[in-house]
Amino acid sequence: TTEQNSPPVEGEKRRNGRDVAEKANSELWVLLDHASPTIEEISKMGCRRNGFGIALLLLQFMRKERLHLHLPLETLDLSDFSLSSSTLKLLLSSIPLDSSHL
Repeated sequence: TTEQNSPPVEGEKRRNGRDVAEKANSELWVLLDHASPTIEEISKMGCRRNGFGIALLLLQFMRKERLHLHLPLETLDLSDFSLSSSTLKLLLSSIPLDSSHL
């Protein structure tokens, strides 16, 4: 029939896109939660260009309370950070405000 072949309406497209994004977000969360990186690993990733994105993602998930690793914030070591100052600012702004989450 014509209804079966008709394209989805706009609201249906948005809902389907949101469902796909939520599923990907959920799967990513499970993967990160299962990996349980240490504060040392997050420190090393955050200092390097090839690991910065993952470190940022981990800190954002912890900040939004989607990932509870309960790591000691005072041992986050960014002394080897070699990226730009704006990148450092972005990383620092992602650190959970309440250190009990990190």
